[in-house]
Amino acid sequence: MSQRLGSRFTKLWAASGISNLGDGIMTVAFPLVVASITRDPLLVAGATVANRIPWLLFALPVGALVDRLDRKRVMIAADGFRAVVVSVLGLMLLSGDVALPVIYLIGFLLGLAETFFDTSSEAILPALVPSDLLPSANGRLQATEWIGNAFVGPPFGAFLFAVTAGLPFLVDGGTFVVAALLVAMLGGTYRAERSHSEATLRAEIGEGLRWLWGHTVLRTLSIMAGITNMLGFGILAIIVLFIQDIVGLGDVGFGLIMSALGLGGFLGAFVSGRTVRRLGPGTTLLATVGLGAVSGLVRGATSEAWLVAVTAGAYGLSITV
Repeated sequence: MSQRLGSRFTKLWAASGISNLGDGIMTVAFPLVVASITRDPLLVAGATVANRIPWLLFALPVGALVDRLDRKRVMIAADGFRAVVVSVLGLMLLSGDVALPVIYLIGFLLGLAETFFDTSSEAILPALVPSDLLPSANGRLQATEWIGNAFVGPPFGAFLFAVTAGLPFLVDGGTFVVAALLVAMLGGTYRAERSHSEATLRAEIGEGLRWLWGHTVLRTLSIMAGITNMLGFGILAIIVLFIQDIVGLGDVGFGLIMSALGLGGFLGAFVSGRTVRRLGPGTTLLATVGLGAVSGLVRGATSEAWLVAVTAGAYGLSITV
């Protein structure tokens, strides 16, 4: 199967793997830095808001803009930019304390670059593999994302943070450099084919929104995804305080709990196909939403570390399925 997917996909797959490992390191290192500066839940949550707000503000125009640019060059530029920004933060932490507004600014810049990179990486995939292999290619990328971003990266990032606060950010900067070099090795250009009568960005965004709103199923799923993502990131924004102050775990323990989330998501990738075939897509969707709700309620009502880890894994599984 790997041979059929081709060497270009393999390079993208490797770039995704190393980049997601860096993202997993940042998943725990960033909130740990903020929590070491302040214990105010609003201020701790502010770092997540700063990192996620670019998706709310710029996702639509970035999507339309990426259709006008060479996706490979956008990915290289985004990873290069992220490497510089996160390495600067690492050096600042090694040399002394960093003010909270600086943390917010860096989080915002990293989130903005992420919107360009992720949008381009999704758009470039159909140009790398045959259409009949897209499900297999997407499955491998998703599994790799869960392993690096949510299973291996978090405990590794917590360990690096325990050594010294700046180290995980410097390592993350290195992963972005390697990922950019791998993407640069892709041959050819990856600019979308466009007609001579190109519409404005505003017109293209409007056309896409009207199409989405007219599609009942996708409109419903998009609204549901928006609500669940908002609440999910609300939990993630302050979970470092919950795990440290309520559950009573340290930095490494926080990384292990986050790793349990990734393990659940990784296992979900293996059972999802069988579950959908047995229950049907509608019943599966209702069941996983229910599992996510129950796991959240139980997690919020306990301070037992093992039960928090189990419910985090159940939540990760529900997300993937």
